[in-house]
Amino acid sequence: MSMPSFLADNQLGLSESFFVATNPTPGTGIVNVDTGLDAVTATAALMTHYNSASASAGDNQWAVPIYMRLTATAVNTAGVDFRLVINLDNIQRYASGGTTLTLASTSVDTRTGYTNRTPKSVVNFGSVVAAAAGSAQQVANAYLSPVIFAADDSCELVWGDGATSYSATAQNVARVLPMYIGRQCTMVIHELAKSQTASPDFEVEYGFAELRHTRF
Repeated sequence: MSMPSFLADNQLGLSESFFVATNPTPGTGIVNVDTGLDAVTATAALMTHYNSASASAGDNQWAVPIYMRLTATAVNTAGVDFRLVINLDNIQRYASGGTTLTLASTSVDTRTGYTNRTPKSVVNFGSVVAAAAGSAQQVANAYLSPVIFAADDSCELVWGDGATSYSATAQNVARVLPMYIGRQCTMVIHELAKSQTASPDFEVEYGFAELRHTRF
C-alpha cells in the first residue's frame, strides 16, 4: 500500500504525525440522525473534528484530514442521494451527543522512554448536536451514493491527494480539496439523505495528520 506523495515527501510518518479515529467497538455502528436530512441544519451534524491546540510554544498544530471510510451496519430506509457537506468554523462547534471516537497514533517504537504523541484533536461522530455557527464557511459538497445503503455498503471521502490506495475497498468514493483545521477551530460534517427514515449506523475510520503551524 503506497503512502500519499504529499505526505511521504515530508516524512510525516517518521515524525509521528498520523492518527486514526474509529468507532469504539469494531462491528458495532454508531447511530446517526435518521430523519430530516433533506437540507443542512447547522446544529445537526454527523461529525465534528475540533483542534484543541493553542498558540503556546509546542502546542501549535494544524489538523489535516486525509480520508474517511463509512461502512453501513443497517439499512437507511428510503434514504437516497447521500452526500456529505463540510464546513470549517473558527470556534468549538461540538455541543453534545454522538460518540467520541477512539484516537490512536499510527506509530510505535521500542526505544527507551518512547511514548506516543497525544493528539490535540477531538472527534465526535453520530447524532451530534453542534453549537451555533461562528464564521462557518462551506468548503465541500461531496456526493457519495444515489441509492439506499445495505448493510456492509461503504463509501469513502478523500481529501486532496489523500490516501488514494484506500479507495479500492469502497463502492462510492469522492474527493475534495485539502483542508486545514487551525487551533481552536472545528470541521463540521453534515449528512444529507433525501427521505431517509432510519439510521445506517455507520462504522467509521477517519485518518488525519497533526502538523506544526507554519506561521507561528
